Amino acid sequence: RFTFGQAELLDGLEVTVVAVGLFAVGEAMYLAWQGRESRGGEVMKLGFVSAILPDLGLGEVLAFAQSEGFACVEVMCWPKGKADRRYAGVTHLDVATLDEGGADRVRRLLEEHGVEISGLGYYPNPLAPDPAEAQVYVDHLKAVIRASQLLGVGRVNTFVGRDWTKTVDAQWGRFLETWRPLVAYA
Repeated sequence: RFTFGQAELLDGLEVTVVAVGLFAVGEAMYLAWQGRESRGGEVMKLGFVSAILPDLGLGEVLAFAQSEGFACVEVMCWPKGKADRRYAGVTHLDVATLDEGGADRVRRLLEEHGVEISGLGYYPNPLAPDPAEAQVYVDHLKAVIRASQLLGVGRVNTFVGRDWTKTVDAQWGRFLETWRPLVAYA
């Protein structure tokens, strides 16, 4: 079986979960195709994660989104540099150096292309077993949160993280120590 290294998947997936997931995805796609409002009154907007275009600059990513009819883009905000895994390390917005002038330039690009930012994305492991490594991730995540506020985006997408040397139950204390301050910061 393909478990992707997750012991929880050894027993397979519940039929109910798969069925609900399939119907939910189909309904979301149908609403987007119809341009109809959801129950919350908003029209579904389709977008993509900018990491799929790692060699393009932000302006080029937004131009692509516009030309293909996408309404939004999740903009990747990894620290500058090379990463060890696919899609990690893609930086379409350098949050470490973003200031009000840079935010104004980004807003002009968005307006020029008629595309929105659905969220700022950074997917490290803030619960990594090495506390020093985890702190680097937390510090950059705070920079992504600041950038989101500066741009008026209001959404940051990330991973909760996991210490793979411990059980999930054994990580709750560290999870709370890491995430309570991050949520309060946001």
